[in-house]
Amino acid sequence: MRNMRESYDQLGAAAEAYNVGKEQLSAAITAKGVETSPTDSYLKMAENVNAISQETYEIDGGDMYAKQLCGSLDDPNLWNLYQILTQLLSDGRLVNYGGILLSAYNRGYNDLALSGAGAGGAYVVSDKDANGNFIMYTEDTIHTWNTNFDGKGNRWVAYCFADEYHGFQITDTNTSPRSIFIGRKVGTIASLVNGRVSQIVVPDGNSLDCFAANTFTQNWDKNIVIRGLKNQVDTLIRGAADVESVYIEADSMTTSAPSKDLFYITTANKLASLIIKCNTANNVGLFYMHSGLSSLGLIIIDGASGKIADSRDGGSGNMNLTNLKDLILNNVEDLIYDQTPYKNTNCLSYDTRVWINYATNDKTKTVRLTGNWLAQDVILKDGWCKPLNIAVLTELTEANMYAHILQKLKQDEPDCGDGITITLGSTNLAKLTSAESVQLLDDLTNIYGYTFA
Repeated sequence: MRNMRESYDQLGAAAEAYNVGKEQLSAAITAKGVETSPTDSYLKMAENVNAISQETYEIDGGDMYAKQLCGSLDDPNLWNLYQILTQLLSDGRLVNYGGILLSAYNRGYNDLALSGAGAGGAYVVSDKDANGNFIMYTEDTIHTWNTNFDGKGNRWVAYCFADEYHGFQITDTNTSPRSIFIGRKVGTIASLVNGRVSQIVVPDGNSLDCFAANTFTQNWDKNIVIRGLKNQVDTLIRGAADVESVYIEADSMTTSAPSKDLFYITTANKLASLIIKCNTANNVGLFYMHSGLSSLGLIIIDGASGKIADSRDGGSGNMNLTNLKDLILNNVEDLIYDQTPYKNTNCLSYDTRVWINYATNDKTKTVRLTGNWLAQDVILKDGWCKPLNIAVLTELTEANMYAHILQKLKQDEPDCGDGITITLGSTNLAKLTSAESVQLLDDLTNIYGYTFA
């Protein structure tokens, strides 16, 4: 009887430990972002443990960018947002959130109203709790910043969205983010006031649907790099008088009206180079201006199919492209590029070199230039073998057409140009009078099968 009682007591103690242990274990798993009940079996709990995010995220080039932004990798004065983003993407508490918008703010505010994460959203702030963890809220609230100095000159908030491509609005100038870093998939960031955004960073593998500047300005850095845009619609950058270079990378771009062209230039500016890499351009206007572009020397359009215009309505002011030295249409497939200056051609340059490089020689897809041009030099990629229409470039010289167009056409096998029309226009064709030009035209037509119009 004594042995039975001792065994019963041991079983009771074991059962109690079993139940307490399951409660502690389920609470620990839930805290890591995978909902678990104490009534779940240990097998189920084991499965949930495996579901906890254990992946360590690394951002290519993060060290380089940190040096650029902070001066060093260990700058004690600013939070390294690349480093913070990798921590947040690896945080088990956030594994089920579809998008993370990490925003940097200056010090100087006592508190910040946390809102905009939406239903099921959450907020993580740079202040830490008693256990050394970044404080997290699962509902809208007002966060009062810790008054103890943490050695950092800025603060950050991560807006965590339950669903992918959830949008975010900038509604207050004073509390506008200074920097924005994107984790996973975030929807449209819409500015409803003049904001203070200096940069938007979308590391590889993450995505931002769109930044909608609307009619409001931001405090952009001199060199703007925005990658990972999914579907940029209408104005991305407005004002930006001190911006010197812009690199934009998007899956698709659309502008719905002239006044909503990609760049709304309202003041004298210093823009020297513009590079746009996109797959689809849906009648995109680059510039809507009330001031000139006298510093602009380089435009590169990479990979686009669709239609792009310097300006949807030819500009609404002095569209000065007199210093545009190179317009590079790189890896283009099926593209119309329109250059239409405002009022007259005095704003264009005879010295602009137009480089046209194909992605593939798909004979069903045409590259066409429209509008008004003064450029005298068009350079095709070697082996060009697809339709081309540049009849509007009436200032081309015979030397240019012979060396940079006709000789660049694919001519390594008979009839390789069959079904392809190269439209130079009657004005330009009339210039091809030298013996070399006449002979080359004859060979391209009768041996290689090209049609010239």
